[in-house]
Amino acid sequence: MGSREATVLASTVVRVSPSSMPDICDLILDDHELFRRRFAELDDELHSEPSVVGALWQPLAEHLERHASAEEEVFYPQLLERVDDGEHETHHAVRDHNKIRDALRKVAATEPGSDAWWEAVGAANEENSDHMAEEERGPLSAFRRHAGQEIRKELGARFVAFNAEHAGGRELDTDDVDPDEYIEDHTSAQARAASSSTPRVRGDEESEVDMKRAQAGE
Repeated sequence: MGSREATVLASTVVRVSPSSMPDICDLILDDHELFRRRFAELDDELHSEPSVVGALWQPLAEHLERHASAEEEVFYPQLLERVDDGEHETHHAVRDHNKIRDALRKVAATEPGSDAWWEAVGAANEENSDHMAEEERGPLSAFRRHAGQEIRKELGARFVAFNAEHAGGRELDTDDVDPDEYIEDHTSAQARAASSSTPRVRGDEESEVDMKRAQAGE
């Protein structure tokens, strides 16, 4: 792949009609397959000029950052809500995302094509590969079992929208995310939402007053 193709990759956004919207699990798996191919393409360019490998790496690095943020924005809050072991899986995934972010920073701090750069790229590939394998066996499999197609397609639309909004890394927050705070924030929000949607149950004292009024003909 040349630098022009790499530039196109950075601005490419998946567009599908609402009727054919894939579910979020499929979109995440599609990204995973793309990442595997892009790292393999980098391996093929081991002896290429720094400008070539740098042009290949930049859109891949941006996509890795955006993918992690999209999962944290759209997928993992729903996993927390719908899967029994959601807290453990989410905590582990957010930690993995931070490891990937750290690996990307180390690549950015080295000169493209240098031995240190290739070593950092290899470490990023390893962190990402481990995370993808665990995510496919755990969270994605569990979510398919516990969430229906309608909600998965709805989340798929939100996943696509997030990627469109932040295409090319636009206004994307790449800071690490504290997994404990993330879980606390989202479980608290879900508890508040559940509480506000629960009908008020009248107490025994109120019911007794109503009964007395009814008996008195009020």
